[in-house]
Amino acid sequence: MLNKYKNILNIAIVVCIVAFLIGVAWLAKSFKQAREDVARLQGNQVVLLSEIDRYKVADSLSAVQTTALRLTLNEYMSLYSSECEQVRQLKSDIKGLQSVVNTQTETINELKAAVKPVVVVHDTIMAVIDTLQCFNYSDKWIDVDGCIEDDSVSLSVTSRDELLAVESLQRKRFLGIPLPISWFGYRSRTVDVVSCNPNTVIKNVTYKTIEQ
Repeated sequence: MLNKYKNILNIAIVVCIVAFLIGVAWLAKSFKQAREDVARLQGNQVVLLSEIDRYKVADSLSAVQTTALRLTLNEYMSLYSSECEQVRQLKSDIKGLQSVVNTQTETINELKAAVKPVVVVHDTIMAVIDTLQCFNYSDKWIDVDGCIEDDSVSLSVTSRDELLAVESLQRKRFLGIPLPISWFGYRSRTVDVVSCNPNTVIKNVTYKTIEQ
């Protein structure tokens, strides 16, 4: 009978130890997750309060660099609901969303083209003939065709642009030494966006990563 009680006591002790270890592991995991969430939110605050880094490429091309906002899917759906609805309209699964990049640009072209007369026949029976002043301009990035008739101008404008976006990971460091991303993860994500059109200025870029 005594051995039976000893066995029951030993089993109870083992169960208590296992439960204690599971509790410690759960607390450690929760503490780690809380610490990571605090660091993520502090990083997002820095990004939101910071200006994007603007610079030039090849002395003329507009480029910017910005750091990613790290959001959970629920945070993204709550804070950017209108944008989320646009994403839903794309051929993508919202639950598998990884990142979203918004780019705002402004293109200003200073054009100069010679005006040339163009004869237009409005009515061959009545012999109604008119002469319009027309012009056209074309380069790699824009085509403009127009005509001036009386006090109005008709225009046809085709504008082209090309944006290059490059994502990079900022590695963690120990005593100034960069650590391998595969082992230690990364400190932050950044994206550089450059316009290949020299007439285009990148006004703003936001970069959001979704952490599932």
